[in-house]
Amino acid sequence: MSDSEGQAPGGSSEQSGPRKGSKLGPGGYGGSDMPTEEIPLEEKQELQKASQKQAKFKSQQTIVRRRRRRNPYADDGIRHYPKQTTEELRQEKLTGKHQKRRVKEIGVPCSSSETDSSDMTRVSNLSEFTIYKPSVGKKILVQMLPILLFANIFGQFPLRWSVAKNGCVSFLFTWWNPFAIAFTVVGTVCFIFCCISIWTYYTFQMEVPSGIRLWQDPNVTAEQRFTQVIIDRNLIPFFVLMLGYMSMWIITLAFLKKKTTLSNYFSYWSRAMILIKMDPTHHAWQYSLFGVTFYIVITVLLVWLNFWKFTATAVGGPTVAAILLIYMWDPDMLRQNEMGSFSFTLLEYQWMGAIIVIYTYMAPKVYLLLFMFKQKLLQNSFRKWNGRAYAGSLMEDTRINKVRGRCTYRLLFRDHCVLVDLLQETSNAFAGLFEAVFISDAISVCLMLYLFAKDWKYGKRQQQAVVGNYFIRPYDWVIVFVYLTGNVIIMVIAAVISSEVTEVASEGLDIIRRKPLVGRRQDEDLIFLLSMYASLNAASPLDFGGSGLFFMNKDFIQETASTIFSYFVILLQFMPPLDTDQDSEISKRADIGHFLSDFERIRLGHWKPLSLDIQLDMEQFNITSTTSGTTQEVNLDPSQTTERSRRKF
Repeated sequence: MSDSEGQAPGGSSEQSGPRKGSKLGPGGYGGSDMPTEEIPLEEKQELQKASQKQAKFKSQQTIVRRRRRRNPYADDGIRHYPKQTTEELRQEKLTGKHQKRRVKEIGVPCSSSETDSSDMTRVSNLSEFTIYKPSVGKKILVQMLPILLFANIFGQFPLRWSVAKNGCVSFLFTWWNPFAIAFTVVGTVCFIFCCISIWTYYTFQMEVPSGIRLWQDPNVTAEQRFTQVIIDRNLIPFFVLMLGYMSMWIITLAFLKKKTTLSNYFSYWSRAMILIKMDPTHHAWQYSLFGVTFYIVITVLLVWLNFWKFTATAVGGPTVAAILLIYMWDPDMLRQNEMGSFSFTLLEYQWMGAIIVIYTYMAPKVYLLLFMFKQKLLQNSFRKWNGRAYAGSLMEDTRINKVRGRCTYRLLFRDHCVLVDLLQETSNAFAGLFEAVFISDAISVCLMLYLFAKDWKYGKRQQQAVVGNYFIRPYDWVIVFVYLTGNVIIMVIAAVISSEVTEVASEGLDIIRRKPLVGRRQDEDLIFLLSMYASLNAASPLDFGGSGLFFMNKDFIQETASTIFSYFVILLQFMPPLDTDQDSEISKRADIGHFLSDFERIRLGHWKPLSLDIQLDMEQFNITSTTSGTTQEVNLDPSQTTERSRRKF
């Protein structure tokens, strides 16, 4: 018998081929003539030590998992910890990379460059995978605190908040809460003021003639002429004031209607961030602090302009608010004394009107600031989810602790569901509140643009109020510019941050789509892709929809800007005169001009001498001025008129 015949089955591999099913070749099966590579003894010992460490680590994780079962928000998928093969452990041991597996950050080690929103092929730094902290709810509350304090000053946030030991922040609405009482009282008072102002304006327009009859009707008193001129000069601030009243009343009704929804919405933020183990407060404090500081500056500037009476509208707007509220009880607010000069007992009314105007201008902006802050949190949350999706789906690195970094498909899908719920709940919570503020601000911007163009056109000539159109002063456009700037800047920022949330949310689906061809995908990848597209992006886009009337994206921003510009052009073409007869009864116009000069206290050197044509007309006659039942001669000699005007200032 030969040597080969005497060997037992499964003998030496040099004389017999590999057994069926042995993993020797690249395909994992026999049939190749490649010799097997024997593992040295030292490497085997190292592999055994690595296996023992892995078993010890698994036992520790089992203990941790049992302890976390008591916490409902501690389900981080540890039971799905990815197993490592012997070859992977061997490569980690040889390269020394096994020491880097305990990553304290949630995420993967990568480059320090920031994430580019236009090119998601690069991974961001470890700040994109933020460290999980149970106090993230308290951190969100601290960064939102400036807006809440600003809202409580104006009585616009009726919810109470409390912080639990686990870091969750809870908001609750109760009718006996002082903030809730103030919120209800303020909304009711605004509604009453709106009704009184509209009724007073309608009654005054019916009683007092306007246009030519205002100057020719002998039954019209001087006080009525002064009141009519002030209202005509501030007609657009009157409409803006009515818009403020109406928006405050709509906000009160909308908030009280969905008080439970809003309290649950604000409370769910901290629980959701603990559930998905994410900290979205990166640079969110800038929006809250910047918004509050901006409006504080606007308020101080408006008070300063009103105090120094630098512009006519700074005094006229609050005066209109006071006149419309008190005129039915005190119709002679603007009265004269026997000496012919004007005795203004209106200072208290002016300050009351200034408080009303500033309040109706500032209070609704609270909800724009809250909306901007929540949109910034959503933007950060979706950006961090995109980083996790990129790390878990595209990098395909075995060194990534996918479960600890929440990069598995199950955890990615669940976290994305939570973020989509937050986006939808934001739309439901701010529906009605955001529209009331945004639409009223858009109409106010259109009206203020027209008023700014009119004041700039007629005020730059430095003419007298006696002979100029509309009694316009040179610096009337300043106060209009302040109002306009405050509305436009916040509107643009709120619209832009909301559109950016849509873009960032869509980038996450684009990351999933960047996988190779469908035929090269694994079953798990394909199921995850179809689930994401079918369940979260099929019905509606991932953006803010409000009440369903519009979607806040860049198209909506362009449409809003074009609409405001179109209406501005229309109003600019049909600029209605508020004073239809400028030449008749010029003595009465002179009295009103002097009254406005004393009332508004325009700065020194404002008036220029009258034009030559008007001076020649005025030299031809002396006009009798009738004021408050007394008759006095008015000498309108040009030199004396100019000298008197100079003495006034």
